[in-house]
Amino acid sequence: MSANTKHWTSRYKDFFIYLKIGLLLLTARLFYLQIIKGVDFKSFSDSNYIKIQNIAPTRGLILDRNNKLLVKNLSTYQVTLRPSNNSLESLKKLGLVIGISTKEIKKIIVSYKKNISRYQDIPIKSHLNLTEINIIQNLALSYPNIVLSQHTYRYSLMKDNASQLFGLVRKNSNKKKLSNDHVGESGLEKIWDSVLFGKNGYNILEVDSKGRESDSKFSSFKLKSEAATPGNNIVLTLDKEIQDVAFKSFNRKDSIGPRTGALIAMKTNGEIIAWVSSPSYNNNLFSKKIEFDLWNKLSKHPGKPLINKVLQNYYSPGSTFKPIVALAALEKEVITEDSLLNTPSYLKYGNRFFHNHSKINHGNINLETALEISNNVFFYQLGIDLGIDIMSYYAKKLGLGLKTNIALPYEKKGLIPDKKWKKKYTNKKWQKGENLVHAIGQGYTLATPLQMLISYNTIATNGIVVKPLLVKSIINNEGKILKKFKTEIKNNLLEEGFKKKNFEIIKKGLFKVTNGKRGTAHWWKLKNYKFSGKTGTVQIRSFSKKNIYTNCPKLPLKDRHHGWFIGFAPADNPVITVAVLTEHSCHGSTGSTPLARDVMQAYLNKYPPEKNNLKIFDSYKNKKGL
Repeated sequence: MSANTKHWTSRYKDFFIYLKIGLLLLTARLFYLQIIKGVDFKSFSDSNYIKIQNIAPTRGLILDRNNKLLVKNLSTYQVTLRPSNNSLESLKKLGLVIGISTKEIKKIIVSYKKNISRYQDIPIKSHLNLTEINIIQNLALSYPNIVLSQHTYRYSLMKDNASQLFGLVRKNSNKKKLSNDHVGESGLEKIWDSVLFGKNGYNILEVDSKGRESDSKFSSFKLKSEAATPGNNIVLTLDKEIQDVAFKSFNRKDSIGPRTGALIAMKTNGEIIAWVSSPSYNNNLFSKKIEFDLWNKLSKHPGKPLINKVLQNYYSPGSTFKPIVALAALEKEVITEDSLLNTPSYLKYGNRFFHNHSKINHGNINLETALEISNNVFFYQLGIDLGIDIMSYYAKKLGLGLKTNIALPYEKKGLIPDKKWKKKYTNKKWQKGENLVHAIGQGYTLATPLQMLISYNTIATNGIVVKPLLVKSIINNEGKILKKFKTEIKNNLLEEGFKKKNFEIIKKGLFKVTNGKRGTAHWWKLKNYKFSGKTGTVQIRSFSKKNIYTNCPKLPLKDRHHGWFIGFAPADNPVITVAVLTEHSCHGSTGSTPLARDVMQAYLNKYPPEKNNLKIFDSYKNKKGL
């Protein structure tokens, strides 16, 4: 045998000796665990388990632009049941205290057991009153399956003000998260849920076979509990004071009375200041549970309070569409600022008669006067010359018929028709006579109040199309800014060849609407400032030649016209744009203009405009945020 072979033989002997020693030690340990300690371990296994007690995070707050609290969390007591050993006696006694039958409690237990872990407590009722809390505390001493605990719920300090904007939260049905978590269901709560929610935590507890916490010190598990991480807060562009003025304006005590509809106010750089959809509802009514009767009542309400009318409802723009047609006519050189058109009380086109809003023959008038008095016949003639495709092109350039992509769910894009659209969806050709009704914002034309706001803001800023902004920043609980958001310019129409002077011509006409002697809204004034805008009256059904001039307030409510006003202030240096649509108010001048005026006045009182505020727009060179 060689020296090398002897060397490896010695090594193999050492290896097998160590292997035998290891096997003997392992066998001894198994004998100890299985034979000597086996009974103890089996007893522990049969009577004790590890329970992971989930800790829901505190949801983030919603603040206004000045850090005033709008939506917060409140604490309340709830009673839960451990999932095992719920005796019939304990359920009966608990049911008598909280006013829920034993049968109903059993249904709750069954429904929750399908979605939660083996040892997770089952919530039965929250928002307990003091009497219920005291009695349940005593019951829990005799029935360990009954547990009293605290939890938080969502509370809006605004109540029914801006409910559709803030949105609802609901109990989460996602098994990967906690069963008692609340997640965003609609509005800002839904879109910003990942920011507001935070991160789940958990406690590691040792429990006995009945789910009760055990005093056993035997556990050798080395699992650690983890605290929940609170959600971050969002700071809105909204101003609470201006929002309150806007909301209260819908309950004006005048001849029209309370209104329904929508109001949206925005700084000319795109920051939303106020947002109203009326009628509304109190979000806090759903903090306990979304009751079927309440939901049914709201869903069947004729005023549609569950709909966010600012961006989910679309309406014919009526005469508020005329400035857009006027811009198209100026850009296409169909008319000039000085062009005069004859405007009798009606225009016959083909076999049809297209009427003005009054029986007055206004004679030869220019564009400025046509906007001031809202003359239909003037715009019928523009509609004939332009045609639907050109009107559609310019309307879309100003933001109509397109989603604004604001950070909210369920936005509608409205409808700006053209020849191709009609052929595709109706299989019929566009008729020339249809150009006339569409030139005054009727027919197929539909737009949301938010879209109309953007279009007029574009006029106010000489062609700057902005994306509306609702959230300024995200901050943590220490007030540290985690992320800022800037307003975004989507387009500069001057760079596409639009002429600045044409925007200025349109603004002269809009100024006359509120300041001219014959302006359709000349009786509404601001203190220390002047504002511009356009009224609009939208017929919601057709009328015969005989009834075309019927006094609107005498009609049944469902047949009364809608009223628009969209404008900006100050007239010579706009810093705020407001759009208002009031349903069945008959006239934009009386139904909507005073609401817009009130909001503009409140804003200008609080934020007096600086000189040359819009130089930032005039110096715009690219699509950078403002």
